[in-house]
Amino acid sequence: MIAPRLWPRQRFTRSRSFDYDGRDSDDADDVMRTTIDLPDAKHRQLKAISEKRAISLGQLISELTDIALEGRGAPAPATTLMASQQTGLLTLSVGRPISSDEVSSLMETM
Repeated sequence: MIAPRLWPRQRFTRSRSFDYDGRDSDDADDVMRTTIDLPDAKHRQLKAISEKRAISLGQLISELTDIALEGRGAPAPATTLMASQQTGLLTLSVGRPISSDEVSSLMETM
């Protein structure tokens, strides 16, 4: 009996890929290879961070995913003190809007 011919002809090749830590992916069952779509600007930012930390982009994304899944979230925004362009008075930026109740509470503690 003759085996039926596959149409279109299929070629089965074994490709070899390496994970972000250099291990052969065939030996690392705990790593899933995936594709993500990022806007160019975000890709450039992430790539710059990974190069600054001397780690691969994949490792950086893995670390950021761990942080998000652990619920640690983003680090607290930096507090800045600068002069307002409109009034020239000093303005304190804490990374979020401040309510008048919070200002009153702070004034009472001073």
